[in-house]
Amino acid sequence: MATVKTKEALDRAEAQFRKRELAAREGEAVRAEHAAAHRAFDVKTARLKSLRLAKAAADEESAARAAASAAKAPTPARKRKPKQA
Repeated sequence: MATVKTKEALDRAEAQFRKRELAAREGEAVRAEHAAAHRAFDVKTARLKSLRLAKAAADEESAARAAASAAKAPTPARKRKPKQA
């Protein structure tokens, strides 16, 4: 009788060990997936930030060119039409 109980206890312990081992492996997979998603988010954020900064720089350059050309070239004076009496 003692060997039957010991064997049952050993079987339960092994089953519990396998269950915990499986949970640990699944947990590692979930952590790896989460880390990969986080890295992808960081890459995407960095790409969007660089695009936003490039657009801002281009807009500033365009505005500076427009202001410089407006300051250099005054608008031509209009010719007046003679009044008809």
